[in-house]
Amino acid sequence: MGKNKISSARSRLFSPWQLSDTDTKNKYNHQFDLYVKNGDFEKASIMDQGTQDCLLLLSENILPQLSLEDQAMHNIFFDPTQVQPLITLQQAVAEKEVPSPGSEPSLCSSDSQVRQVYTRIGEYLARYQSGKLPKAFKIIPSLPNWDDILLLTKPHLWSPYATYEATKVFTTTVKATQTKQFFQLVLLHNLRHNLTKNNQTRLDMPLYLSLQKSLKKAPALFLKGLLIPLCESKACTVLEASVLARVIVQSQFPVLQSATALLNLSELSFTLPIGILVLVFLEKKQALPYRVVDTLVLKYFSQKQELGSRMVMPHVWFQALYTFVKSYGMELVPMQKRKLLDLIQNIQQHEMSRHIEKAIAINETDDFDTEESDESLSDDNDDTMMDE
Repeated sequence: MGKNKISSARSRLFSPWQLSDTDTKNKYNHQFDLYVKNGDFEKASIMDQGTQDCLLLLSENILPQLSLEDQAMHNIFFDPTQVQPLITLQQAVAEKEVPSPGSEPSLCSSDSQVRQVYTRIGEYLARYQSGKLPKAFKIIPSLPNWDDILLLTKPHLWSPYATYEATKVFTTTVKATQTKQFFQLVLLHNLRHNLTKNNQTRLDMPLYLSLQKSLKKAPALFLKGLLIPLCESKACTVLEASVLARVIVQSQFPVLQSATALLNLSELSFTLPIGILVLVFLEKKQALPYRVVDTLVLKYFSQKQELGSRMVMPHVWFQALYTFVKSYGMELVPMQKRKLLDLIQNIQQHEMSRHIEKAIAINETDDFDTEESDESLSDDNDDTMMDE
């Protein structure tokens, strides 16, 4: 890279706290002197209309619809030995290939000046509550080694408000791969850390809004970078699944992404968090491709047979099966209906078993009536041909 480009990139660091190119009133004499105290910023007002209710629900009880019996059954299906650790930003950076000599980026993370800049920015973001982000932070997505530079700010120590602002940066005019990696390496870990810090009882509102923003701006990347990796790791907790479920319920989820989510979740071993997410997607009652419907029948619901007849399934499993039969019963072929009927008749009875059997029976009656009408039409056509 030429000296002019390197100089241009570095020049953007000489006023990282400048709000815009024309606004120079906040320049400092020293390059990175931060005259910031904990009480200098007021709490950011980032809640719009419609999020106040979310705040109340999150602060009171994030699991209002999950029975205590279901919550107690979580450990029955949870196998700690199957948990796979989620990759962190530090691990992702460490596993990258070392650039060849002469191809170093304009802002090298090993440069002492660059490290000083972004270390101070990280300290600022750790106590950030409101205000505009430094320009030096906003240019990170445009850097070829953006993840190296981002790591210098220690994202795991960011405040919830800083995470929300960073989410807006990484969901606007940024490459899809960067957005996906930000969801997977930063947002997901900050979400889990915040729930742990709050004793698994609530999620701070800025992080909830971060999830809403990421789902709205990039639903496909939200799945690939956050929801699916968390579920595949088998580390997802009931609370984490409930938080994601609430975000999905309160957001418009594209049909294609709903189908993709159900297809991926159906391939996983049943756990209570998986059951919560499957139920949420089914309750959207969106049109599903036949492949997804077939996978739900043959893999997700049929897992009960593999678990054994004595295994008691949680209420959320029965509720999902009932919703599935009611919403997609007309799309099931007779073989699939018989399989579900045999399944529900051969397991321990549940308060919803009778309703599920009834829903399947109604659809079977509709199929029989359709077959009879088809046969009568065929007979009429034969008679017409004979008369001719």
